[in-house]
Amino acid sequence: MAENDRSVLGTDVELPSRGLPYGDKLPGGVVRVTPWTTREQMLIAGSNPAQSLPAINTLLDRCTPTLTEVGLRSVDLITADRVFLLIMARTVSHGQSYPVRVKCTVCGLQVPHTFRLPDDMEMRFLPDNWSQPFETLLPVSNARVQLRLLRGHDDMDIERYKESLVRQDQGDIIGDPTYAYRMSKHVVSVTYPDGRVVENRTKGDMGSVHAWYQSLHAMDDAEVRNTVAEHDCGFDTYAELSCIRCSNIFEVGLPLSIEFFRPGRQRERPPGRAVDLNSHRRSDVGRSGSDGAVATSADPDQVPGPETTGGGSPSAADGGRGSDEGAAAGGGVRSF
Repeated sequence: MAENDRSVLGTDVELPSRGLPYGDKLPGGVVRVTPWTTREQMLIAGSNPAQSLPAINTLLDRCTPTLTEVGLRSVDLITADRVFLLIMARTVSHGQSYPVRVKCTVCGLQVPHTFRLPDDMEMRFLPDNWSQPFETLLPVSNARVQLRLLRGHDDMDIERYKESLVRQDQGDIIGDPTYAYRMSKHVVSVTYPDGRVVENRTKGDMGSVHAWYQSLHAMDDAEVRNTVAEHDCGFDTYAELSCIRCSNIFEVGLPLSIEFFRPGRQRERPPGRAVDLNSHRRSDVGRSGSDGAVATSADPDQVPGPETTGGGSPSAADGGRGSDEGAAAGGGVRSF
């Protein structure tokens, strides 16, 4: 497919952030998304998507010519915008239908479900008066904390941190070992009650902030999570399902399986049919704190089949449940 044909087949979409975090580079947050070609699908072929951040970054760069034109890369975007663009690129490439099999959390039955992208997901946009860093007062320690949203660069750093833990082969790792590290990345500065200020600018600063965050009272941690969620944006990608065997009702986040990138024949519409994505232009629809959870799982059951476990885990953002709240429960890779 020639580049000019590819652009014609693309569509203009409005980022959840509306371009506000990027100064004057993306006025209105409008970005053109083009379909990916076999060349892009080769990036994912034979790999576990949950462990393919560099490939996903390259895919996003190739499918968003607007970013190149203004001197941005996908890793410069906040995580919610990255999740949004990947979903939109998948939609213009393979259509709206995304069938998955979800394991019931009670009886284990594989419950079929089809996500309609992006129609099944509510969107929350950043308001006109949004700015960062944003600030909150922690209820227990009385420290005043300035916070920011994470970007693709942060996602990559979190993934490297996770890989370093795996290389160390620490047998006592349980839950989400990256949770405190990820939350520490949100911290811009900490002002203690006695007036001392710690800024998070260098790797040395990050080490100090990480150690501080690991010892935070649970109520302080919740305050940070909720504050980040209140200032975030994006898709709410959770679906509520009912098991046809035991009637258990459970939630699942959008799984990122091979089927997401290379769907089979279950699609409900023929290729080439136009898809109206403008229905997700800016509106007030969306849950508070919604920022587009995409559950990426290293579960081998998901490769090559689109199978995941109920109660899906938030990734880059988590659809109104607090920016990193779900990570403590130990589900899914959250960096994207």
